[in-house]
Amino acid sequence: MSVIKNLYILLFCFFLTGNVLCAQDDCSVILKQAEKLYDDGEIDSIPFLLEPCIKSGFSHDEKIKAFRLIILINLFKDNRTEAENYMLKLLRLEPEYSVNRSIEEPEYLTLFDSFQTSPLWACGLYGGVNFTDISTIEEFGVNNLNLQSTLKSSSKMSYLFGIKYSRFVYKKIDFVVSLQFAQNKYVSTKSLYDFAVINYQETQTRISMPLTVSYELNKKKIKPYIRAGLSIGYLLNSKATVIRSYSDNSHAEIKGTDVALKDFRNPVNVWILAGAGLKYKVKRANIVFDLKYNIGLFNQVKTKARYDNVELIYKYYYIDNDFRINNFAVSIGYNYLFYKPEKKQIE
Repeated sequence: MSVIKNLYILLFCFFLTGNVLCAQDDCSVILKQAEKLYDDGEIDSIPFLLEPCIKSGFSHDEKIKAFRLIILINLFKDNRTEAENYMLKLLRLEPEYSVNRSIEEPEYLTLFDSFQTSPLWACGLYGGVNFTDISTIEEFGVNNLNLQSTLKSSSKMSYLFGIKYSRFVYKKIDFVVSLQFAQNKYVSTKSLYDFAVINYQETQTRISMPLTVSYELNKKKIKPYIRAGLSIGYLLNSKATVIRSYSDNSHAEIKGTDVALKDFRNPVNVWILAGAGLKYKVKRANIVFDLKYNIGLFNQVKTKARYDNVELIYKYYYIDNDFRINNFAVSIGYNYLFYKPEKKQIE
């Protein structure tokens, strides 16, 4: 009786297809019929019944269900090679496929666990803002600095954006390399005894390459992480807006066009960075919220050229201090995940 029933289903599929094997609505019916046959223990004809619709007719989710049925049948028949082939097809179709461990067959779980199902690498974009923090190494000025503390500085908000590549190297650890374009701004105020104040704002733009290692703290939908590393940066441009004003308003403010500073800054610098953030899992990707602090290692100023900027010294009475640039950055990004399902290597 079961043979006649299976033959009827095969003929039904054949007459429905014509040149294109089984339209989607018909394939949905066939999938339900195949699931009913499996529940009834009549498994021999199921792969032949499903194969035409796997080629053309099933939706994405229906094809996953069909692959699962065929895998279970091959496991029952102890045909592990064919079961592995279909598991690989399933994972290539849906790399983020997951199993319900509370209801799935143990043999199915064992087969699934024998495959590499984690993402191998990711590419993404990010953008955000940073706040520059100046660390003064040594102060210089036209006045007697031993008699008067003259310097006050504060950060200003600016922007950053970049692209990044992540390589998942071991379990929860990944290596990240970025190419970043950023602008840094800071403001400082110098007093010249009691008669003048110099307001100085410097804006730097640079391209940098942060290299970090990050560690995820869990594997849930929202994954906190910590990271640390180095960033190497090359200065593209630096300029200053300077105003010298008199405390008693006895003279007009001294100001002009922006002062070019690139020739007076070291072009290459290195930062130590540390940070933390959250990864929010979405389909085939992560939305990443990131916080990091960069600690500058090198002096920004070319010390041999300190007194070569005539405009700064003689127009504004300003001499560069030795300083490092630190900054705090906040960004949000999108990382697309790439998978390569394959059998795990036996250790």
